[in-house]
Amino acid sequence: MDSPDNPADTALRQQQRLVGRYVAGDLSRSERAEFEAWLISSPELAAEVEMERRLRRGIASAARRGWLHRADKPGSERKFRLVYALLFPVLMLLMVYFLKSK
Repeated sequence: MDSPDNPADTALRQQQRLVGRYVAGDLSRSERAEFEAWLISSPELAAEVEMERRLRRGIASAARRGWLHRADKPGSERKFRLVYALLFPVLMLLMVYFLKSK
């Protein structure tokens, strides 16, 4: 396993972030110009940019079709169980009360 301080890993992560920012249109003019000069000279980088664009288009397409659902917040299922656990006895008591009153 590579260490988190490995310079090659750090450089790769920085490149991936830069590609993501480029595809998202989040680079300044000067950053964009510098990146595009690098892009012209690097077929590997151009392939990575194209892959990022396809990935983002695929995710957007899946979202439009309703294939992606936002995950519940952590613990929300537990919270619902707690609410049901607290409500169930109350509902049972109300049901018994109404059945006896008839």
